[in-house]
Amino acid sequence: MTNLSCLGENCTIDFPKEIVSCNLEQKYTYIFSEKIAKRTYSEVLMYICTNTNQKVAIKVKFSANTKDSKENIALKSMNHPNIVKYIDFLVIGEYEYIIMEYVPCTLENYLEKQVYGLKDIKIILKQILDAMKYLEYIQVIHINIKPNNILLDENLNVKLIDFAICCTIQDKSLNFSIDSDLDTALKEFPQIAPEILSGDFFDNSADIYSFGYVCLFIQERFIENVLCDEKNKKSNDLLSNLIYNSYCSFRTNRSSISALIFHPFFDELYESLECFCNFDNIKPNMGDIEIWPYDGKIHIKKDNIEFTLYCSCHDKLDLDRNLEYIRIQKTYLSTFSFYNTTNININKFSVKIRKILLHIKFLYKEDLLHIIKAFEIIKKSRSRLSDKQMRSEYNQSVVEENRVRSENKCSYWLRGLIRSLCG
Repeated sequence: MTNLSCLGENCTIDFPKEIVSCNLEQKYTYIFSEKIAKRTYSEVLMYICTNTNQKVAIKVKFSANTKDSKENIALKSMNHPNIVKYIDFLVIGEYEYIIMEYVPCTLENYLEKQVYGLKDIKIILKQILDAMKYLEYIQVIHINIKPNNILLDENLNVKLIDFAICCTIQDKSLNFSIDSDLDTALKEFPQIAPEILSGDFFDNSADIYSFGYVCLFIQERFIENVLCDEKNKKSNDLLSNLIYNSYCSFRTNRSSISALIFHPFFDELYESLECFCNFDNIKPNMGDIEIWPYDGKIHIKKDNIEFTLYCSCHDKLDLDRNLEYIRIQKTYLSTFSFYNTTNININKFSVKIRKILLHIKFLYKEDLLHIIKAFEIIKKSRSRLSDKQMRSEYNQSVVEENRVRSENKCSYWLRGLIRSLCG
């Protein structure tokens, strides 16, 4: 047994070097590897699963004599690509162990150690909003979104963690208290919305405040690490506007999560899209993606997932009748039109996936990457087709020119023959 400090300076956890769990009637054995992080009320440890040789993260904290913790119940019910994947839950002695997927890097560490660009920041922030949109849908409030609670893997996939103080819209009971006055608490917990710290009414907009704090945290480091050319300066202005619309003390002044997803700061993620209504005759070299352009639509099949991408000029009655979509569009035009950075047609593309018609900006990162990859394949095929057509047209023009020359020579010879006969 080895002691790890926890619950302040004077508490220790006697954690086991080997943990055995039974998940879905399968026995799994985990061997301790190393300590990942120490938090105020918990330790996060890395274990290796001997069954799969995969790394896992195990969060250890005092169980307080409860069968299931609030965090365990929350994580167990969630299924989203940008929320850490729950594996299992155990109680050993006085401590509970939440077993989760292992993700190597926090956002804070990434900003300190990695070389990153504008597009990387946009990819990260968009995924945080995707996770928040999901939490809003299942009526969960995270409360504590901050750089250390946002993990990144090597492919910039975001994973939101630490639901220890989360709550639901139906049950807003908080399992923490603030001993200091509001001004002190705001300095100590800058990521937590003021209405929560003051004990007032709160809802999912509290997470929007936390998102604004994350944006501000990034901006302070972004200015230091990225050259301020014209494009970066414009994006920094857009980031400032994103912060202005989210990091507001009064919750009624904050934009909705959907409106933030539509913010022009993220337009760069979709700039490769263009009208494709004239792509019908293109048969691309598909590789591992099946693609069929037709009638202002592109049907895409990747593995077991199928998409239908609708062109920006396509008549999408189902989407046009969507009240949330109409409201978002009005918000975009009234609030963000001054900051628009790309063609407004970006806001008219939509995708049908799993029989649901969505605006393209509601797609998750991996789904969007499939769409963009397919689009790039189509554009390359279109370029090759254009080159082939140009060569064909050139060859036809050469043939026509030779025909005209031949006719002219023949006419010249006939005229000469006629003159000689008449003479």
